[in-house]
Amino acid sequence: MALILIDADEGITDQDITIAGYAEDRGCGALFLLNKWDLLDEDRKDVKHYMEELRFKSKFLSFAPAITISALTGQRCHKILDEVVSIHEEYCHRINTGLLNRIIEDAVRRTEPSMHKGRRLKFFYSTQVSAKPPTFVCFVNSPDGVHFSYKRYLVNQLRDMIPLKKTPIKLYFREKTGKMEFSGGSKEDERIFQKKKQHLRKKDKERKEHSRKKKRAGSGDELGLWIFLTPLTGRAIPFSGPWPTG
Repeated sequence: MALILIDADEGITDQDITIAGYAEDRGCGALFLLNKWDLLDEDRKDVKHYMEELRFKSKFLSFAPAITISALTGQRCHKILDEVVSIHEEYCHRINTGLLNRIIEDAVRRTEPSMHKGRRLKFFYSTQVSAKPPTFVCFVNSPDGVHFSYKRYLVNQLRDMIPLKKTPIKLYFREKTGKMEFSGGSKEDERIFQKKKQHLRKKDKERKEHSRKKKRAGSGDELGLWIFLTPLTGRAIPFSGPWPTG
């Protein structure tokens, strides 16, 4: 989390925006704190105008909430922790894969992407590969064909539908191949994925071995059970033990 403190009396400076840029580069959840709000006279206490200026200068952090406070008087300082908790919950959020795919499918159906080199852009599958911040990968037929404006459209759809109003969102596009490679994930995600894969292989091997033993037991070979027909009466006589010789 990054708490970006701005001197409201001095106004939004280039240095403030530069510091905010560091938070954006790190993928942090962010909260703007407009301090010294008590020093502004009534003519300058126009929250709407101040917020519009802040959003214009820090477009890359358009998702970050802002609170007007006064460290001197304690005005609205009690709201800071509640806002931090709210942002952090969204920052750590994970979404069900089925719901994610329905959101993307609905968004694509409502507004289709433009053609790329004479081909229609197709979305096959979407998944969340990590949290902190929420990171998603869409598998498509041509990743280079996704225009930045369409990417922004999909991110906004995710914000509205999940919803994730207060956290950064990362969205990547990968080409669909025979093997799904979640390149947008971390090394830890890949390690967990490989560990689960090995566990499933082991369980499958054990299941097949158990099935083979069960079949052998059912045939009677394992228990040494044999059936003889007497030559005179034709009656069946069960016999237990190794196969007789001689």
